[in-house]
This record gives sequence, structure tokens and C-alpha cells, in this order.
Amino acid sequence: MSRESKEMLAALHDLRHTATTEAAARIERWRPDIEQPSYAASAANLAQYLALRHHDLRHLQRELMRHGLSSLGRFESRALVTLNTVEAALAALVDGTGPRTDWPPTHEAFFRGEACLQANTRALFGGSTADAGRILVTLSTEAAHEPGYLLEIARRGADAVRINCAHDDADDWAAMIENTQKAGLAVDRRIAVLMDLGGPKFRIGNVKHQPGERLVTGDRFRLVRDETMFGPDAMIAAVCDPPDILDHLTAGTEVSFDDGKLTGVVEACQPGSLLICVKRASPNGFKMKPERGLLFPSADLHLDPLTPTDLTDLDFVARHADMIGYSFVQSADDITHLQDELAKRRPDWRRLGIIAKIETTQAVKNLPDIIVRAAGRQPFAAISPWPSASSASPRCRKRSSGCARQPTSR
Repeated sequence: MSRESKEMLAALHDLRHTATTEAAARIERWRPDIEQPSYAASAANLAQYLALRHHDLRHLQRELMRHGLSSLGRFESRALVTLNTVEAALAALVDGTGPRTDWPPTHEAFFRGEACLQANTRALFGGSTADAGRILVTLSTEAAHEPGYLLEIARRGADAVRINCAHDDADDWAAMIENTQKAGLAVDRRIAVLMDLGGPKFRIGNVKHQPGERLVTGDRFRLVRDETMFGPDAMIAAVCDPPDILDHLTAGTEVSFDDGKLTGVVEACQPGSLLICVKRASPNGFKMKPERGLLFPSADLHLDPLTPTDLTDLDFVARHADMIGYSFVQSADDITHLQDELAKRRPDWRRLGIIAKIETTQAVKNLPDIIVRAAGRQPFAAISPWPSASSASPRCRKRSSGCARQPTSR
């Protein structure tokens, strides 16, 4: 076999050794968070995957492809076993002795991660036994008062329903859940209930603009503390609610409006006012209106993701939900905060699933620690609210935490 093949085999061996060492250090740091023994293999695979992805594999991948071997391009659910298998196959080619007796690994061993992901998805969302998307339906107030509404949703294949705790009240939620349970019995299928905590809200308040005026790429407008900062000029201005958020924003901070329909960047900071330059808007322009959502993906806003209203709602949610939607999670400590509050309200809180919304750069940076802190103790999934960043099935952007092929990896 050629010298380059032997060099490639040596590179694989060195990569496996380095990645295993790096992963071991991460696993040791995570060990206190892994309270469920069944999650240990998932955490190990996640650590190994992250370690391997910290290395530039492009040259090695091209050479492996040329030899008819796996390019290591789809190994999220089986990082180390894939590397071992490829190394064994290449070694057989290099020394001409044929494959080892332990090659290839058993079907069960090689695809254990995918099986784990499917099992965890079923445990969290219910529904199909296949590795398929799930249908999640957000309920309107009608679901509390019209049992037939939910029965029709169940008949059309809903796997889970979502109750937005920012709307309605505990009486309505209880009626929605009762109707969901009855509909599930009628179709002989468990329909899981996700209750989404309201979390901190960032909204546009009053707006100053000309009738029909729209923002396009390159335009500038002001985000202000209150209406007294609108000013006499013709520039569009919008009140930020809550106003204290402006104190945490600096020049260069990204700002997103209405689920990304408009994005801009802070150009200048003035007392009680920010000058925003539009970086992207829809082709027909963006009409700034009150109540549109605000998001600051790269800013550290120093916010508690559990508001006082959330803590009150949690008294009901902890008793009745199958899953809890958790907004503005930015660190593993945010997960611990929710887990501590659940433990106060329900002895078997580890049965509840957490669906964390990953909405900021800081959350993405901390995502591995967030995953392990949550999934090491209870069912867990993570989602991104941005349609362009969503990584799951188009039928349901939420994914459960599998055997370290973790949510947001697809």
C-alpha cells in the first residue's frame, strides 16, 4: 500500500488518541450533571463528537473518500465507533491482512445512537415509532370550550399540543388538557402536552412613522426609551419595551424584529436612544408596528429567564404538563434554576421534559453544557426559534435529546 495511505492511517490514529483525551476531560467536568446513568453514553458521545469537530478534518475526509471509505461526514450519533471502524478498514488495506475479527461492529453497536435518539423522541413527544417528525399543534382558546376542536386535531394526526401560557388562564388550560386527554382516548393515542412559559417579553411599543412607510435595507431608525425621545425629525422611531434593555446594548449589537423579518445593527448609542441601521429586510420592506417582537441574539441582557409570572404559572404547569417550554435559556445555570423550581413543586419532576429555546449567541456557545445539565436529569430537547436556523423536521422543529445526536444537530 502507498506511503500516503500509511500516513493517513497514522493521522487517523493520532486523531482518535487526541479526541479521546480531549473528550475525557470534558466528560469528567460533566460528571456531576449526569444523574441518570442511562444518559452517560449520550454525554460521552457528545463529548467525543465535539472533540473531533474541533479539528480540521477536510483534508483527511477527501483522502478517505478517494479510498472508498467513510468521509466522517455524518457521525453525530456515533463519533468514536465510526472513527474506529474507518481506522480498522484502512489498516486492513495497508497491511493486507484483511479486516480484524471485531470488524465491522455489530449493527446494534454501530447504530446505538440512532436507536437512542428515536427512543428519547418517543418518550418526549409520543407518536410514531419511526425516526420521523412530529406534529405539534398550538392551541387557541377555542380548544378549552369546544371538545370537538381537539378531537378533530387528534384525528388529523397531532402527536402533541402546545399551550402558550402567555395567553388564557389556568381554568382555560385545565379545560384544554382535559379535552386533549379525551381526544387521545378517542383515537387510542397518547397526545403529549407542552406548556410554554411566557418568559421575558421584548416588544415594540408606540411607533412614529408616516402612513404606509416601510423600512428597507440600508435605512436607519431609532429605538427609544419612551415617546419623549421621538424627536421632531422624520426618522422612524419605536419605543423599546421594556426600556431598561437599552442600557445593555452597545454599538455593533445585532437587533432582530418579528422573528427575523428585519435585522439591524446598533450604529450609535445616545442617552435613551439607539440608532439602528437595517441590514436585512423583506423585499417589500418592513412596516414597524406596535407589539412586534424584539430579539438581541448577541447581547448579554443579564435577565432571569423565569419571570414572577412564570413562577406563578409553574404551580399549575408542573402538575399538569408533560413538557415545559423555556425561553431565553443562556446557560446551564438557567436550567438548574428551572429544575430547582420544579423540585419544589413536584417530587417526580425528573419525569417532566424541558424544551429549551436557544435564542442568543451566548446560548449557542453554552449549548453542550445546557444539554448535559438538562438531559442528565430529565427528558430534554432544544430548539431555535429562527426559521432559517431550524434544524429539525419541517413538520416539527423540536427535537428530543438522543444518544448524543443532540437537538439542533440536524
